[in-house]
Amino acid sequence: MRKPAFPALLTAWLLSAPAHAMYLNANGEGQVLLFPLYSTEAGNDTHLHITNGSTDYKAVKVRVLEGMNSRTVLSFNLYLQPNDAWTGALVRTAGGAKLVSSDSSCTVPRIERTNGLELSASAYQGNDYAAGQGGPQDEARTRLGHIEVIEMGVLPADMVLTGLVTGSAAQVASALDDGGRSGDCSELRSAFAAGGLWERDPGAGVLPASGGLYGTSTLINVEKGNEDGIGALALEGFWPANASQHTRPEVDAPRLDAGATEVIFADGSKTTFSRGIDAVSALLMTPWLKNDYAYGVGLNAETDWVVTYPTKAFYVTPALSGSGSARAPFSHAWTSSRGGTACDRLPISAYDRVGHLIGSSDNDLCWATNVISLNDSDIVGHGSVGLILSDARYQAGWLRIDQPSKDFRLQSASGRSVYGLPATGFAVTRIQNGDVGGLLSNYSAAWPHKVSRKLSSSGGGSGSGSGSGSGTGN
Repeated sequence: MRKPAFPALLTAWLLSAPAHAMYLNANGEGQVLLFPLYSTEAGNDTHLHITNGSTDYKAVKVRVLEGMNSRTVLSFNLYLQPNDAWTGALVRTAGGAKLVSSDSSCTVPRIERTNGLELSASAYQGNDYAAGQGGPQDEARTRLGHIEVIEMGVLPADMVLTGLVTGSAAQVASALDDGGRSGDCSELRSAFAAGGLWERDPGAGVLPASGGLYGTSTLINVEKGNEDGIGALALEGFWPANASQHTRPEVDAPRLDAGATEVIFADGSKTTFSRGIDAVSALLMTPWLKNDYAYGVGLNAETDWVVTYPTKAFYVTPALSGSGSARAPFSHAWTSSRGGTACDRLPISAYDRVGHLIGSSDNDLCWATNVISLNDSDIVGHGSVGLILSDARYQAGWLRIDQPSKDFRLQSASGRSVYGLPATGFAVTRIQNGDVGGLLSNYSAAWPHKVSRKLSSSGGGSGSGSGSGSGTGN
């Protein structure tokens, strides 16, 4: 497994760390990628790039999750050659959204170049809130959410993909390309059909995951002339030692709860959790989020914040949490209240550029992906997950969302506490400068939120332990 570059003081320690311990790779490569947002609202398309930076053949699960309660609206298998990159775009349709791609990397099912793959509302339709259903039932809900990418394993270059192959082994290199350089993917897809190797056993021949994936997404608004790039968070060491889990594309596995239970934090400390999902959440826990904003200030500025909780459904949906009420660190279960919510009330404070606190209020963040807009800002689009901060005093400065340590914490198997909520996201600001000398002068930029990791020194702790740190998260 390739090892990322870390600060010099941690390098020697990490080289001796167990290969199956999970950590958040600051360099952006790993076995799991977490994209905080896709949006086809407000005139946006979302372009995705998933790159295999390794020399292995990869089997990858791509799962598109709607923003209210992370219900799966599209799942497919992606197969990448060494040093291969796949691209696709989520675009709006009359009723909802779809994925389109002209890339030649293999997918199962195939993404038809003309029609694409429609995002489906079926996973949330119904009123069984304990099972994660409920909320708005229409396809429009599929237009905004977040994405997870999980490496399922490595394919040997000489794998026999079907039981019908005779003679020499079929070369995966000639199968992992959809008409671009060498093949048409039919051999790979036939492995899931009658008589195929993976029809009998999807895990047959698949080797342990090796990492090296990275991803970016780009919000493109053609009408307004804006483009904003966003990097995916990367988890390395997600899988326990020598593990892989290759499944059919329609199977809801592997998920974020399938990985290792031991984590390495940025300060070099290790902690083991009882559940794999808690290990993922621990690496994302933060007691606050900070970022800039601008609104008006003579340049028609707008700002949207995106706050995503990639693991939230595993704590608020009874079918996933194993509890009728929310599990820590979240406080409320997915419910029919207000049309489908699982809310945590959090203080949001606004400061101006000279450090004055100009406003503070408690606000409910109710969904897996939350879009917080200043006044009438509408860069990302609100969909069903919008929150508006209406205050004419908010002109330029920075915002802080507190996820207080006294209210939100996650405990490890040994009783060590990690404080806050497992959050990621970014702020995006757009400035419309109008027609300048016949040129369209619109500008925009996205910045990842600034976060912190706060750990108790040992045991349950009171939140004042020495294991604190800060950093930037996507």
